[in-house]
Amino acid sequence: MNILKTFLSAKKIAIFLLAFIFAVTLVACGEQSGTPYGSISAEKTYLKIGDYEVSQKRLYDQLRTSSVARLNSYIEELVFSDVDINAAGEDFKIEAYEQELSTALFSSSITPSTIGSMSSRTIAQSILSYADSFAITNPGVNQTLLVEFLEKVIDDVIARVNAVDFDEKDDFRYGFFDKEAYPAYTSIIEALEKQYKLAVLKKVYAVTERGDYVDGEFTGDLANEDSSIYVKESDIVTYYQNNVAGRYDVTALIIPFTSVREHELARYKYAIKSNSRGEWFEIPNISKQSVIDEIKAGNYLDTDPLGKAKKILTSPVGTSADSGLGYTLDNLKPIDYRSEEFATYYSKYTINSTVDKSLDDSAENNLVLFYFLSIYDDLNGTNYAPESLDNINELAVGESRRTLIEEAFKLSYDSNIFKNNAELRSYVYGLDKESLYYSTKNEPNEDGVTFGRPYSRQVQTFNSVQYLVYLLDDNREADDDVLDESDPLEIVFAENDHAQEVRLEAIKKLVDSKLTASYISSKASDKIDNTEINIYDPIIRDIYANSYTYKGSYGF
Repeated sequence: MNILKTFLSAKKIAIFLLAFIFAVTLVACGEQSGTPYGSISAEKTYLKIGDYEVSQKRLYDQLRTSSVARLNSYIEELVFSDVDINAAGEDFKIEAYEQELSTALFSSSITPSTIGSMSSRTIAQSILSYADSFAITNPGVNQTLLVEFLEKVIDDVIARVNAVDFDEKDDFRYGFFDKEAYPAYTSIIEALEKQYKLAVLKKVYAVTERGDYVDGEFTGDLANEDSSIYVKESDIVTYYQNNVAGRYDVTALIIPFTSVREHELARYKYAIKSNSRGEWFEIPNISKQSVIDEIKAGNYLDTDPLGKAKKILTSPVGTSADSGLGYTLDNLKPIDYRSEEFATYYSKYTINSTVDKSLDDSAENNLVLFYFLSIYDDLNGTNYAPESLDNINELAVGESRRTLIEEAFKLSYDSNIFKNNAELRSYVYGLDKESLYYSTKNEPNEDGVTFGRPYSRQVQTFNSVQYLVYLLDDNREADDDVLDESDPLEIVFAENDHAQEVRLEAIKKLVDSKLTASYISSKASDKIDNTEINIYDPIIRDIYANSYTYKGSYGF
């Protein structure tokens, strides 16, 4: 990104507007009376613009009634000054700082992957808007340097997101507060720390009040029956059922298409087509010379694959169901799969499962997976599919290529592709990997259950986006033997090691979930309410009392 040129142009406009607004403010300053001012002088000019000037006293009178929010912030800074900002640990502190900044920068909580998918224009707009807002409350900060710093950090974030070894499930630090990584921007980082210190202190204070799960016991508000975040054993079970169970990792090849034309060409290129039952077949690929030669060389029944292809190619052009492309065998040549003629051929070719070549999906000869991977490679410039069908055994479970593919397509329940498309997630998690083991491919299992195949029956639309999907593996056994439901009125965690490990995982997530914005706000309010605050300026005191709780002295 190079957004400084845009920034400098916008800055000229901003300076003009600020000068105009400040001039209007000065005009609005009038004579005030009745308050002791200490060293604030009515004789000393604070600022003069043109014919307008304002003394220290006038400016104080004007601003003291409009700065109650700043006064409140100052009071809160004093109230929370006794909180150790490192009380919740260095990692929590940095995460809290980065969350405050990233939310302010992008107007919402965001993930590194989301930033990586943003356009340069969107990022530039966010940085410029943030820099303008920051300059209002921090006029001494070099705004150009701030823009440079944010641009550099975001560029580094995008580079890390695009790296081959990036895993969105790993802990991630943006680097907004890393002085060692960005030594040239120490002054900017310190200004950012100052800006968000109070918000971070409130979060740290809330964490210390919340408590934790230590040595098998809850502490703090988590253990307080009168607290809104008190945790009972049944709460842990409920949290597991609603937020952990069924959210195992999956390994799925997911191919999104940007248009109908794109997925049509993907199928045309490999001449694959599915029937109404969702079984995939390979039809004669008339874009290949070898297939054209076969069609020319033999006499085929109209019901045979090559016979059906020959009939479509040589039938007269027309509008009836029996019309074709009007070729003669003498002038028949390969037809480009990107042409309208190929599209006509593809649409007219009717699948007959008794004669057409179905795509094998067996463990050792998985043609469905081979072609899905080939389509993915074409769209993404990758090389996951074997070089040819002669090497298709490389897709069998346990082979090095298959292992590499499974690592590349491993997804968590909260992966961005699922966060942005709940319909897609429901579909993927509804597929069943039992069919991957082929024990129920052609007949029900011992319980009478027949599992569907673990891949798309055709191109499917989820949330207005079209996909092909192949479920390679999942981890649904993670939910086995976790809960003891022998007593439906008192469901508990089973006593086995796996269940107890899952319970601890659920507790950790449950504890984290209790640190909500409302809880942080309520604990901060409690601390402020329990602190004696005395304001001796009667006007400021009354204005403050009208906006906030005031229990201090009313003496002068």
